[in-house]
Amino acid sequence: MGTVEERIPMGLAGVLRQLYARTGESFVFVIDEWDCVFRVARERKDMQKAYLDFLRGLFKGAPYVELVYMTGILPIKKYGEHSAINIFNEYSMIGPQTLSPCFGFTQEEVQQQCEEHGMPFEELERWYDGYLIGGEHIYNPKFVADALLWN
Repeated sequence: MGTVEERIPMGLAGVLRQLYARTGESFVFVIDEWDCVFRVARERKDMQKAYLDFLRGLFKGAPYVELVYMTGILPIKKYGEHSAINIFNEYSMIGPQTLSPCFGFTQEEVQQQCEEHGMPFEELERWYDGYLIGGEHIYNPKFVADALLWN
C-alpha cells in the first residue's frame, strides 16, 4: 500500500499537497498575465484546454491554497465549452467592487509621495492625471515612480 507520500501523485500539485501535509502551511499564488496562453496561442485550443486543466487541478478544492491572485487582460471564467475556472471572484477596472484603491496609487498617496520627493502634485498631474475607477481617482504606480525619479 505504501506511505501517504508514495500514494500522492507527484507533479506540482502533489508536491504542494505533501508540503502542506507536513507543515500545515498554505500557499499564496501570484500569476501575472495568466491569460498569455489565450493571447499568444489563440488557435491552439488543445493548449488552452491543457492549461485550464492544469490550473483547475492545481487550485480547485486544494487544501494548500490560501489565495490565488491572477492578473491579465482577459476574463478568467469564459473559455471553451466549459466554465474555465469557476472558483474565482473576478475584479476588473470596469467592475472593481470595493477594490478600486488596490488597482494603483490613490490621489492621496500620490500627493504624499510628491510632497516627500519635492515635486508639486500639479506638475505630475499636468503630465498624467490618472484614471477614475469605481469613483476613486487612481494613478499607475510605474508612471508615478518614474515621474518622481525624473524630477
